Amino acid sequence: MSCHNQEEVRKGESHTLLVGRPNVGKSVVFSKLTDRHVQSANYEGTTVDVLQAHISHKQKSHLLTDAPGVYLLDGETETDQLTHHWLEQPNTDLVVVLDGTQLERELPFLYQLLNKQKPTLVLINFSDLAMKRNISVDVDALSEKLGVPFLMIKATDNDWVEKAKEQIFSLKTQDVNRTLPPLVEALRTIKREPSETLWSDRLNHLLIHPVYGLFFLFFSMALAIGFVVGGGKAIRSVILLPLVNGVWRPFIEGLITQLTSDGLLQQLLIGEYGVLIKGIEWPFALILPYVFLFYIILSLFEDTGYLARVSVLLDGLFSKMGLPGQAIVPFMLGYGCSVPAILGTRTLRSRKERLMVTMMVSVGVPCTAQTGAFIALLGDRSLLALGFVFLMSIIVIVFTGWIMHKFLKTEREPVIIDLPPLLMPDRTAFIKKLTYRMKHFIFEAEVPMVLGILLAAFLVETNALVAISSWIEPVMVNLLGLPKEASLALLLGIIRRELAVMPLLEMDLTTLQLTTGAMIALFYLPCLSVLMVIIKEFKLRFGILVFVSTIGIALVVGTLVNQIGHLVL
Repeated sequence: MSCHNQEEVRKGESHTLLVGRPNVGKSVVFSKLTDRHVQSANYEGTTVDVLQAHISHKQKSHLLTDAPGVYLLDGETETDQLTHHWLEQPNTDLVVVLDGTQLERELPFLYQLLNKQKPTLVLINFSDLAMKRNISVDVDALSEKLGVPFLMIKATDNDWVEKAKEQIFSLKTQDVNRTLPPLVEALRTIKREPSETLWSDRLNHLLIHPVYGLFFLFFSMALAIGFVVGGGKAIRSVILLPLVNGVWRPFIEGLITQLTSDGLLQQLLIGEYGVLIKGIEWPFALILPYVFLFYIILSLFEDTGYLARVSVLLDGLFSKMGLPGQAIVPFMLGYGCSVPAILGTRTLRSRKERLMVTMMVSVGVPCTAQTGAFIALLGDRSLLALGFVFLMSIIVIVFTGWIMHKFLKTEREPVIIDLPPLLMPDRTAFIKKLTYRMKHFIFEAEVPMVLGILLAAFLVETNALVAISSWIEPVMVNLLGLPKEASLALLLGIIRRELAVMPLLEMDLTTLQLTTGAMIALFYLPCLSVLMVIIKEFKLRFGILVFVSTIGIALVVGTLVNQIGHLVL
């Protein structure tokens, strides 16, 4: 079984398209049907690209395509157009996922799809929530009126999967020359009885309240920061660093000393920047704990539906920059990694909004690896300096957004934010998501980091760094107040942003110098992988603009911090 992006349907191959509005649980349905883990979350825009995998039933195989959630079949966003493209493919069956708690709003969307005259199966999700709200659906009557099969499901369970597969593999026999009754007749199959106000409804009103909601946001963010910073430092100092310094270092140094003679190879492996020492200590002992704890918090915010409510709460603030509240989602993803954040901008309504958010994320949003590096650099020296770094991040992000809003003259379009239900995270799905993200981080971030450390060892041991340092010494020493050896940080930062921080740990620097170095690393070039995604999404010219802007902002802010710091301190 394979899971991949945008495979063209081979001639004669059975193909089924999974389609629905945002927040209906499509990604969970896809995961259950294909037995493959995909990123799913309880907010709009989780799926921004086409995901595909083969499903099997009784020795037969179908290609299942999960299209991005859309409100309109003729919408103008990139995700709308992508879904429309797949809907127009010939010989394609449909599996439509609806929200069982909002069927009155979902049925008009279903009617649009049924008018495509394609074999269709309808899955009504959140059946458990519908029951709690005293919502009942006469599924048999609805199926008879519309001429398509319906299944009531709770997507996170498994009891519906085999029956759904059986229906999917029999769709080709369905008569698609259907005549739809008036919508009002279909709506009569839905009954709502009075029900008690659920705790989730009360909590929902609290979370989006303009006063109480902000208080809860600040409180939850404070708890999250304390959890990540405090927990990460505890894991690092109590478990990981003792293992690295007390067990791994003596073992590997003894082994390499026995196997190699003193020379370049030995220094590359266990020298000042030895890849078998720093390549373990920096990525795994200093950064990984913070990444792990951050992803726990992010996954909780996503799966409970709280992140969608934050977008409502901050909609007014974002409107000052010409952005909708949904823009908070790419920003939050950016604190994990900028690549999914930039891809997540596809759900925004205009290209200008996408450009703005991409520039703001690229300039000032530190990824989780960077955040871990900053904490390792300043957490033990000065929490005030650490807080100042993150405050400057917010200031520069807002300033960049304001400048781009004025420059691009963006006019914000009215946006309706569809809130998903508040849910308790499914334990199995939560663990799968966390495991997936950690694996992705290790292969996508840790491996390049280790290669960067190997490059650092080579530059230091071959004295190539001395020649390079002499070229940029005026900038490093005179403007930024850093020793010329810190030029290594700028070189490594081209590979991964957090590598612009790590060499500073090995130098005897003042708090001001550490803060200046952190500030440069914060606004420095995006990682190579991020820059490639920017160029792919927005072409070379915008990629060059991001490249030049980040270097300029890093040098200007770093210089100001150094010069003002010397005047004040």
